[in-house]
Amino acid sequence: MKILIALDDTESSHDAVAFTNELFDLKQRGQATTHEVMVLHVTRSVLPFAFVADPFTGGIVYPSALPAVMEAQAEADEKEKTEIKATAGELDGRPKVIVEHGDIGRTICEVVEANDIDLLVVGTRDHGAWSKLWHRSVSEYVVRHAGCAVLVVR
Repeated sequence: MKILIALDDTESSHDAVAFTNELFDLKQRGQATTHEVMVLHVTRSVLPFAFVADPFTGGIVYPSALPAVMEAQAEADEKEKTEIKATAGELDGRPKVIVEHGDIGRTICEVVEANDIDLLVVGTRDHGAWSKLWHRSVSEYVVRHAGCAVLVVR
């Protein structure tokens, strides 16, 4: 079975990893597991568009600014990947770690499709009523749109 665990920087990600380990007995004391596990973290670009564009010129991007932006984004990506690898280290079997950019829910569904995933595991956190008005739930989005079974860990 191909399992994709979508992680972020919350406690629910650790819960999702622990539950997946237990449910699929991924820690088999040195024996090979029959499951292929991948870990995904989706991030939005950490740099504001204003960093490379001048609003007074209609948003024209200055080519001279692009190398600095690309370098800063690469540094941010490496930091994110290191943090996600630490969380993924809770899984046995050295799972493949993927870091992508984009809309979180949509990107998770694209990775599911591109890798022919059988099961997607996501954590969820309780949002208050006010927060739910302003922030859409990634877990709700993937339950509706992912092309595979989805396990939401609370």
